[in-house]
Amino acid sequence: MAKNLPYVTTVRTLERMLEKITNASVPERFTQDFVSTKLSMRGGTPRAIIPFIKKMGHVAGDGSPTELYKKFRNQKKSGGVIAKCMKNVYAPFIIFNFNKTS
Repeated sequence: MAKNLPYVTTVRTLERMLEKITNASVPERFTQDFVSTKLSMRGGTPRAIIPFIKKMGHVAGDGSPTELYKKFRNQKKSGGVIAKCMKNVYAPFIIFNFNKTS
């Protein structure tokens, strides 16, 4: 079983952050300061979402937004981007066996 799978304690906070990302400018670095000042999300719960955003591939290890982050901000592409991110995040649980016969 995979170790260190990312999780969030409140999905609503993740949803709110993703909504706010689509309306905010792209930061040079996605930091706690950006989350609290530009996204207006303060406290421990939003800060705890940052590692999940990184695991999704929206933010690089150095805090810089990735191309996925930028594509997600386009409402026409955001659904597909989130699907790809979740597939990547939880790949250890995805099992494809198309050749299996029943």
